[in-house]
Amino acid sequence: MLAEIKKIPGKTLEIFEKNQGLQLPQKVYYLGLGASYYAPLALRYCGRQIYPETATEFNHYIYQKEKFPLGILISLNSDNRAVLPLRSLFYEYIAITDNRSNEITKGDNLLLTIDMGLNDDHYRSSLPYLLLLITLYQGLGLNCFPAIEYIRKDFDFYEAKGRLMAEEIQKFFLKDSTNGIYILGNGPNVATAKQAAMMLTNVTNRHFVGMSLSHFEQMFKDNLRDRLVIIINDNGPVKEIAFRLGEKIKEEESRCIFVEEIDLTWLYTPINLILPFDFAGYYISQKHKPNRISVSSP
Repeated sequence: MLAEIKKIPGKTLEIFEKNQGLQLPQKVYYLGLGASYYAPLALRYCGRQIYPETATEFNHYIYQKEKFPLGILISLNSDNRAVLPLRSLFYEYIAITDNRSNEITKGDNLLLTIDMGLNDDHYRSSLPYLLLLITLYQGLGLNCFPAIEYIRKDFDFYEAKGRLMAEEIQKFFLKDSTNGIYILGNGPNVATAKQAAMMLTNVTNRHFVGMSLSHFEQMFKDNLRDRLVIIINDNGPVKEIAFRLGEKIKEEESRCIFVEEIDLTWLYTPINLILPFDFAGYYISQKHKPNRISVSSP
């Protein structure tokens, strides 16, 4: 997993250069599962006029026996049984995929293939998700190069954040009484929270839940004890709400970790703020014992 993570600075710049001039349509459905759904969700909350949906729900609940003119089908691995049937629901579709051997590229009504240039390995890190995210930013008219520069410049900093997070999560695992680990985000970083929770659950075999901060507060406002809450604070429009929730969690004797990006505009932070979670997943899965450095709580 660490080898995958270490490829991220080079791969993100490579996909950015490859995608120069790419244009993707708006006001159409972007369909996938897991990371292939979370990445379009981030762009929706960046104000792009796209319609992200999960492939299965679209097939069974939205499609009403009348073909749509154009759709975007996204598959980042060969296990795409839920996405493949969607080809017949559109007169034309664009495939965004890990590589050109993916079966999603073989429809008669295929208009265009956008290839991430990945091999057929089973990726444990968020590398495919990140490459997809950058592709969507570029194709939908958002210049995310500053975020890529931050990755290249501050990669060791993101690793340090991940090490500290791993230590706190490991300590929480040792507690006798726990009510779960929650990763919270706002706006486009709701997608970051969901992707991080899925990745950490897969690599640690422990249950993480990713959701919006407002959803969490509504569900648990009167029962915050014995939880570990990781808040993604992207310096965006609701940053003060995030800090207030952190204070409330601390008062209830639960642990709260902030993962922050204060120098980059919130619009592009989903590209950067997934990285500490990837490193945390690696260190936890290796049973690494980071140096005992405290993580500041609000």
